[in-house]
Amino acid sequence: MSNRKLLISFLSLLALAIATPIATAYAQNYGTCLTRHDGQQICVGNLVLDSSNNAGQVLQLFTNGEAQVRYTAGYASGQVGTTSIEYLSRSIGCWYNVCEHNRVVDGSGNVGTVEAVFQNGMTLLCYESGYYAGTKQIVSANTLSPAMGPQPQPYPQPQPVPPGYNVPHACYGSCQIGAMCTDACPYGASCNYVYGARPPFWRVLSCPR
Repeated sequence: MSNRKLLISFLSLLALAIATPIATAYAQNYGTCLTRHDGQQICVGNLVLDSSNNAGQVLQLFTNGEAQVRYTAGYASGQVGTTSIEYLSRSIGCWYNVCEHNRVVDGSGNVGTVEAVFQNGMTLLCYESGYYAGTKQIVSANTLSPAMGPQPQPYPQPQPVPPGYNVPHACYGSCQIGAMCTDACPYGASCNYVYGARPPFWRVLSCPR
């Protein structure tokens, strides 16, 4: 065997030796979870949405409450970043009657397919018509209307309603009467600021129409 072939074989074995422990470590971390202050878990492998409306997958979690995310949609698409899990909202399958894989129409008459639904009521929508045709956008589920007739449902069976609002949580601008928003009162909403709570929060009294 020539020296060149020996070198190629050696480099191939070296690459395999390096890649195997990395792949094994990732596999072992898959399913590792951290819990936010509102009791919701963020796990390795989750599809999540951050506070800047960038969607991606959690690659790794750290003991200081940070998550490493590979972004696939939004302004940070194609990048890998690190952020606190408190600013992440994971996919849940459904937000009331809007579910993953549903074909929907938005408030401007543009049609698309829902790729993900997040805990904060936002969706990852792949547009098929209109100004955003062929792109993926983050859109509030409250502005979407599902098509009539049989709709494909995600598997496993999705959570039929959003998480409860009996604990303070980040609302990320989504408005729901009774919600306890720790980040801010949603735009256009009427809120009562409860400063004596730990953490303090804005209780949503009404939402804009």
